Amino acid sequence: MIFTSKKKLNEQEKTNLQKEFDVLFSNAEGREQLLGELKNIMETCSYEEIYNFSDTYTKWYSLVAWKKMRSLKFEDFLFTLERTLFFGILLGEDVWEILASYLHNKSLDEKDVQMKYEQIQNVVFNSREIIFIRDNDISYRVSDFVIEIKKINSGQDNLLLASVVSNLSDFTKKRLDSLLFDDEKINDYLAVFKSTVDFLIGVDKSTIWYMIDAITYPAQYEDQFGEFLDNQNKNNTQNLEFPNIDKALDEIVEQDLAEQESSSEVEEGENISSQEVIEEVPNIYQEIKTNFEQKYSYDENGELSPIEDVLADLSQLAEEKGTEDIEDLYFFDENSGKFVWNEDLLSK
Repeated sequence: MIFTSKKKLNEQEKTNLQKEFDVLFSNAEGREQLLGELKNIMETCSYEEIYNFSDTYTKWYSLVAWKKMRSLKFEDFLFTLERTLFFGILLGEDVWEILASYLHNKSLDEKDVQMKYEQIQNVVFNSREIIFIRDNDISYRVSDFVIEIKKINSGQDNLLLASVVSNLSDFTKKRLDSLLFDDEKINDYLAVFKSTVDFLIGVDKSTIWYMIDAITYPAQYEDQFGEFLDNQNKNNTQNLEFPNIDKALDEIVEQDLAEQESSSEVEEGENISSQEVIEEVPNIYQEIKTNFEQKYSYDENGELSPIEDVLADLSQLAEEKGTEDIEDLYFFDENSGKFVWNEDLLSK
């Protein structure tokens, strides 16, 4: 074991552990080991310690946990979200996409999506993760930010928004600099943070099933949800300026309310079932095949090349999405003596 207990590290100890971390982080088995050891340490840390260990244990845990976020068990997903949501954003993680992807890929049905979404809301809204510590030693936490955003959104208080954003930007820049992180994308990081909180505040669990489905497959819902969801799918959330985020939230909430009103007006027997919606969604394996055929080319034997890179990409994609079947999508067929696409998966 490399990480057995927490302690304040001197510079030489930090350097040595960083080297060992880098070696383990470079392969899947090593990342699994790191996740287990570092989670054990994080479980013993107070939120103040998590903040103070930002350049060591917290950074190392966040790097490996957010790398594996899409494939984590739900309890580990919530554990990571509760303690390192903001830190994950500072690492450049696309938190918005990861949340939507996890709900889409890890939920069994509409009821399961609603249950998971409600728990995610509760974890974020009550998170005591420290964003920064004021000069008077008072901690400003994720839960504090949520409270202020709720006030801003309910009262359309632009002055309060400007004050919150200014303070958050100033303190976050100092934190990024102290961690030697890139501060050039600070506006992107804060936009992702606010838009994620806005979404969790503005979208009710009763419509999250359709909202996540629409974010994942925007073409299927263009007439219902419009251009905003298409922009979300293209990760334009990171490019939003703060004045435009409130507009984006308004669109989400309006769409959410309209969906609820519409569903209440549908006569009995006319409701579209969740299963019917699923059946209209494009096959994810077909999408992967299309993407890989664009990325790679077939050689003279009719195989994608270079095969090592193809298989490595599939393995990585399977880990990210938490779907082991993806690794079997392109396999060696002993009958034909070459690699072929798995028609059983493609026809699902």
